[in-house]
Amino acid sequence: MLSKEQKKKIVKELAEQIKESKSTAVFDYKGLSVSDMADLRGKLRENQAELKIAKKTLATLAFKEAGMDVDVREFAGQVALALGGENEISVPKALVAFAKEKEQPEKVLGGTLEGSVISGDKVIELSKLPTREELLGKLVGTIQGPISGFVGALSGNLRNLVQVMDGIKEQKEG
Repeated sequence: MLSKEQKKKIVKELAEQIKESKSTAVFDYKGLSVSDMADLRGKLRENQAELKIAKKTLATLAFKEAGMDVDVREFAGQVALALGGENEISVPKALVAFAKEKEQPEKVLGGTLEGSVISGDKVIELSKLPTREELLGKLVGTIQGPISGFVGALSGNLRNLVQVMDGIKEQKEG
């Protein structure tokens, strides 16, 4: 049994982590083995995120202290929090990738994004967004496309000019 002081400390630390997180996800971990939980922790750690398991009442108090209206007690099952992340979509991507890898249903119940409360479905939608690096790659490809087409057109014109000049040279020599 935790003392009142220990509970206050847990709520304060959890609230600070929630405030600092770009996104959080609340999910049901019921049915996951200890090794599965260790794998999930590793996947989250790769994305500078972490897994926290707290009593629903303490998690609700932590969200309230962080300024968000999330009542974790309303969620069914055993809940855990995924917090942090290198960007807004890293936590959702890690959770959904883990669920696919383990052939488990996505049991995301809800979450937050930049201080706003979002549903579990929205968290899953976030996981489907491309990363910043993928978007930058697409942008470079989009910018590069017209330029390479322009270079191709110019080189085609130069080739044609050279062929015409060769034709004129052959006519004058012949």
